[in-house]
Amino acid sequence: MANLPDPALVAVQFSDLAARVMLTDKTHTVIHDQSFEIREMLDQEQWAWDIGGYIATVFALEGKKRSAAAIAVCCPGFVDESSGRLISSRSNPLWDDLDVVSELRGHFDVPIMATDELRVALRAEMILADIPGAESTLYLRLDERSSAVAAYSTSRIIFGGAESFDVSSMLPIFPQTLEKDSEMYESLVINLSETLGYIRPDVIIIDAFADHFESIKIALETLCQSLGLAVKILPAKVDADRLILGTVHLASNLAFENRLY
Repeated sequence: MANLPDPALVAVQFSDLAARVMLTDKTHTVIHDQSFEIREMLDQEQWAWDIGGYIATVFALEGKKRSAAAIAVCCPGFVDESSGRLISSRSNPLWDDLDVVSELRGHFDVPIMATDELRVALRAEMILADIPGAESTLYLRLDERSSAVAAYSTSRIIFGGAESFDVSSMLPIFPQTLEKDSEMYESLVINLSETLGYIRPDVIIIDAFADHFESIKIALETLCQSLGLAVKILPAKVDADRLILGTVHLASNLAFENRLY
């Protein structure tokens, strides 16, 4: 009997426009990478069939009869990671309360996890910037559609009681414009002060239009100084693949936790 190749890590990233499925080996070397168009206003049942089909298609195209070691799904909205549900979609309202993990388990009998794209971006930024896991990190995404915050902390509990410190809905949006609005920066500082005081980050990563970065940095430096925080403030890396690669990293962790690698 021929020896089959090692199982693959599966990373899935999706929005209301497209889905991307990447297979890698345990060293994160890409085996196959494929993008698919998402059907307009896909409901939950259709989502499960389509995403499951895309994953199966990528394995078929790879052609070496691999199995999946673990599947990680990067979702466009707030995810309850303990249940694997997409609670609130930033993309398609039909996906609110989408049971991502259970739906995919109907197709694949392997460890599966779902997570918010913000947490994937945070993890990817820490990898790209070579930030040690011992450093608490705050990731801020500030754009013209929505603003949000995600945190990694070595000293505070982020889930559960700390959810009250997720002030994403209170943050101002930052349109792509050369004109600076001091009220935006003041609002940002006011709404982040309690979160920064609680998380006490070592690093803040700002994912915003380049024209806003210096003004945001100055405002946050002033706030951090008033809170007695010595913080390194960095711009997010410009990398179109960071979300899918961050998802691969999570799939790798999931496989390792289940002793599949």
